[in-house]
Amino acid sequence: MNHPLRAECINQEEQISTILSEQVLVPITCNHCKMDTDVSLAMLKQAQPFLCEHCYQVNRLSDAELQVLLNVLGRFGYRTSR
Repeated sequence: MNHPLRAECINQEEQISTILSEQVLVPITCNHCKMDTDVSLAMLKQAQPFLCEHCYQVNRLSDAELQVLLNVLGRFGYRTSR
């Protein structure tokens, strides 16, 4: 059985995480025109190419770039579903 805890009983050192939906848009900078394009996490995690909405250049994140992105989000308390 779960019981709510009073505020003074909660350990303040615990981190709170937010689970991001796969539909969250992440701004990704185009390698060609250096402008940002919003791309969903689902598309990035599937390693699908995406089209820059400014210059129409096809871009893709490498596996290393995706891992860096997910690690940075994780450091700020954002998690993604596996």
